[in-house]
Amino acid sequence: MSTLLVTLAMLIVGLCGSSPAAPEEVPTISAEKLERVRRDAEQGIAEAQSYLGACYDTGTGVTRDFSEAVKWYRKAANQGLSAAQLFLGECYVKGTGVQKDDAEAFKWYHKAAQQGYAAAQVMVGACYSQGIGVPKDNVTAYMWAALAATAGTHDAKELREEISKQMTNEQIAEAQRMIRQWKPTVQNSLFLPGEFKSAEGGFLVRTPATLKESTTTKKVVISSGGQSYDITTHIFSGKQGDVIYLVSYADFPEWIFKLGEPAAITEQLLNRSGLAAETLTNSKLLLETKITLGRYPGHEVLAECQEQGQKALMKVRNYIVNRRHYQVMTLVPKGKGEMIDTNAFLDSFQLLK
Repeated sequence: MSTLLVTLAMLIVGLCGSSPAAPEEVPTISAEKLERVRRDAEQGIAEAQSYLGACYDTGTGVTRDFSEAVKWYRKAANQGLSAAQLFLGECYVKGTGVQKDDAEAFKWYHKAAQQGYAAAQVMVGACYSQGIGVPKDNVTAYMWAALAATAGTHDAKELREEISKQMTNEQIAEAQRMIRQWKPTVQNSLFLPGEFKSAEGGFLVRTPATLKESTTTKKVVISSGGQSYDITTHIFSGKQGDVIYLVSYADFPEWIFKLGEPAAITEQLLNRSGLAAETLTNSKLLLETKITLGRYPGHEVLAECQEQGQKALMKVRNYIVNRRHYQVMTLVPKGKGEMIDTNAFLDSFQLLK
């Protein structure tokens, strides 16, 4: 058995210290923000419930309590939030906060995978390839790994190649037929049939909406030394149903990264992007989490704002790749934000080679 398959199998059965499905490290959280998260979680906002679960899972701002983590993950998972379904599956895999149960873990992985969540699709593929929580089936394993690979997930591409070595040409052809016919079965999922690519912007994203480009230019003043520069932001946005989808990018001048240690400057710029969400008119920052895009750093922000006089939930992922700042955003009317999982769009964003 290859090293990759052994590693994935170990991750699934909980023999390694962490898993690809484990929640991102939750940054230090103030008592005020934790109280806000708890209030929103108790009001039924799935994103807040999942975040509060992660706080208990990691012991951030609260006493570590796996049972409490499971409680909040389950509330969000039952609302259809794919990330929470993935985390809940991980709890069953490791036996943290619940009795270890591979079949139950697979059930929650599968629910998230059916929504197009690539990280869950990798785990479902690995489960099928090893017969963990489900009978071994290389054809179905290949299908799930290939679906995840279309989102640019590196582990999925490797897993697909490893599984293919154990298959006949006829089995691969059958798996590819299943891929073409696959559709999500979860009611609130967003199936993303459209692929949008910007060669100049250097990115690709899958979206149910038609994205149209616009540009805006404004002068930015750096507080250190009072230097200023014009920054042009390229915006690609569209709307499908009640959801607004947006990707934007802008290039920082090179001299900014010479004002200090480049990594520290990058972190400051990402922090500013989070503050920008909070300073929008009638906007309230709910959650902020450190994330990555491959080897590049990023922040994820969830904020409540006003859109045409109506409260909405805005989820933004900010990345800085060399000198370029990317934003990937969704905006969903509040009240529907708990019923529409936009992670499939956010997760599909990838850089062009």
